This record gives sequence, structure tokens and C-alpha cells, in this order.
Amino acid sequence: MGCPLSSTRPEPGAAAVESEKIANPSRPVRPSGYKTTARTFLIAVSAMANAPLAGPVTWTIECSIDPADLPQVRQLAADLSHLCLHQEPDTHGYEWSVDPSGSIVHIFERYADSDAAMVHIRLFEEQFADRFRALLRPVRVVLIGSPSAELRAALAAFSPLVLEPLVGFHR
Repeated sequence: MGCPLSSTRPEPGAAAVESEKIANPSRPVRPSGYKTTARTFLIAVSAMANAPLAGPVTWTIECSIDPADLPQVRQLAADLSHLCLHQEPDTHGYEWSVDPSGSIVHIFERYADSDAAMVHIRLFEEQFADRFRALLRPVRVVLIGSPSAELRAALAAFSPLVLEPLVGFHR
């Protein structure tokens, strides 16, 4: 029995590819001349695993708050969201959530890369850090991606759990 990642079947012509798409639209059809082997698959996986990624970085921050401060926290979240939306074009995602008791806030942040994240940190420090520190107490920080040394240093005070990329995608 052959390797499931290789194929010895002749590649279909353009008409056969089109009829296969119509007959079975959920089954991917390889373009003519394309052949995957176990060797090329393993080389690609190895390259991905060993190559430093300079791509997106994400972090989540879980904070405790005094429920009486929730109105001020909501305003801070709105102000920071406005900053991210209008002054940080490489911020890909920025969301604040609160638990039903109003005592835990979860913040999700996603940036194009470490440089974009550093832009956010600088603006945050200049404009919002004092308000944030007066209202929220970070409990857990998770940093996801391949952050630069500069970004790691900037977040070091939070002792983040750093998770390296394994596999996945975003649309």
C-alpha cells in the first residue's frame, strides 16, 4: 500500500477537473501537474516548524476589577477601542469582555506583528496607562505568536505565558 500523501494516478486534464468539481464540489481537486509526496510534505512541515515567524502576535489579559468601577472600565474600553480603530491600522482585533458579576474583564488584542504591538503599547502608555492601572488588576496574560525581543521585554512585567505558533489560520 502506498503512502497516502503520494499519488501515482495520472493527473486529470482541465475538462476532467471541471467535471470532478461539478460532480463532487466538496472534494478538492489538485491542479494539473501537482503531486504531493510524503517527502515534500515533511520538508514543508519541517521548514514551518524551524522558521522564525514574523507574523501576527496576539495577547489576552484577564483582569479583576471592582464591580463598582464597571462604568469607568466601560468608558476606558471604549476610549482604547477608539484609539485602536482610528490610530492603529495594524491592530487586527481588539475586544473587551466582562463576566456576569462584573468582576472579571478579559481583553483580546491581535496585531499584524510585533512592531504594530509596540505602537499600541507606546500609545497606551502615553494616554491610558494611569487610568488602566487605577481600575484593573491583571491576573493572567497569555502572549501568542512569535514576539520580538522588544515586545517580550515590554510585557515582561506581566510575566506572560508565551505560546509559540503550532498550526492554524485566520480568515
